[in-house]
Parts: sequence; structure tokens; C-alpha cells
Amino acid sequence: RGHSLRTVTDADLWGLLSTRRRTHGSDPLLTYISGDERMELSAISTENGAAKVAGALADEFLLDPGARIAVHLPWHWQRSLWIGGIAAIGGECEPFGDPGSADLVVCTSADAAALSSSASCDVVVVSLHPFGLTIPGSVPDGCIDASVVVRMQPDGFAARGRFSVNVPDVGATAERTVVVCTDERNTDSWVWALPAPLVTGGSIIMCTDESAAQSAAEQERATRIVVL
Repeated sequence: RGHSLRTVTDADLWGLLSTRRRTHGSDPLLTYISGDERMELSAISTENGAAKVAGALADEFLLDPGARIAVHLPWHWQRSLWIGGIAAIGGECEPFGDPGSADLVVCTSADAAALSSSASCDVVVVSLHPFGLTIPGSVPDGCIDASVVVRMQPDGFAARGRFSVNVPDVGATAERTVVVCTDERNTDSWVWALPAPLVTGGSIIMCTDESAAQSAAEQERATRIVVL
């Protein structure tokens, strides 16, 4: 807690992700831990996943640079992939944004019905399954299962716009950091989900349980813990 949040750079997220994939492609970039679930994504797999998201945004939903995308996703590796995909098309990621003024709404099945009732655009429902499998059962009427449209997309994507974001000084370079998010609406958590590790050259372990942070740090050989 209490780390300084001083803006230090204007980051081209897709460019940074592509550079990380070229230089340290197989190294862990994002690791998500929740109970017995552990999902590790390298820079290669992160870029591939984000490219699939970008392909769906651009070619399935026909979104152009500047499109406003309201993202209602928890502290989870899927949030990171969607931030990366939005960056690739030059869109505007609006954390927990207004569905009524968005060009696309991205959410989980728990929020889909409520958000779709006030949205005037497509509502995409993202599975939080460890391997991103199709949502069990069916999504609410008027909503789209993200796994159906995302999985068919290619693993590569040529950026269609520059998405820049102000990234705070998170106080570390090239470190492995356990980031515990106890409030998914904390604005700092959106920076940590992808921009911060890309800017610093480090990697993060995403946790939601503060009591498990120390054991996660030891297991993952992290050098520090940040609680948001």
C-alpha cells in the first residue's frame, strides 16, 4: 500500500507488448492465482490472446480507432487481454463505463443481464473459465459469448491505431510483483493489469486474497507485494 502514483510516461501499449514478445517472449508476463487456480501467460501467449480480441473487435464488431468500449471485468487475466486487444485497435478502454454511451460492452455473465438492459450496443460476455472455454448454458438474450467470436480469430494483429495511456511510477523495474486487488473498481488496478508490467519490464502475479499474498510471493519468487 501507499506506493506513489506519479505519471511518468505516455505508453504505446501494443508496441510495448510486441517488443516484449520479441525480446522476452517465453518469460512469464501475467500469472493469475485464485484458490487452486493458476494461469500463467507469457508475453507470446498474452500477445496472441490480445490479438484474437483485437480481431474480434475490428472484424466482428467493426469497431474503429476511438471506439468506446465499456469493460466490466474483474481482476483477472481476461481483463489484461481485453485491455491489450482494445489497445491494438486504438480504442478507448472505459473501466466499468456507461453501457448507454459505449460502442461495445464487455462483461461477465453475472452482470450481462443488467448491463444489456441499459446498453444500446452489443454486449459481449467473457468466460472466466481457466482456459476461456464457452460459458456453460447460454448467455442472456441479446448478448454474445466472447469465446465464440474470439477463438476463431488469428493469433496475430496489425495495430490499427495507437492507444496511449498514462502509466504511473510504480516504483520498480523488471521485478516480479504480487499485485493484490481487493477492490476490482480501484482505478490503479487497470494500470497494473497490463500497462505497468510492460512499462517497467517486469511481470505480475494477480491475486484477490491478501492473506495468500506472502505464500504466492514465495511460490512465484516475487520480490515485492503491492496491495490495491
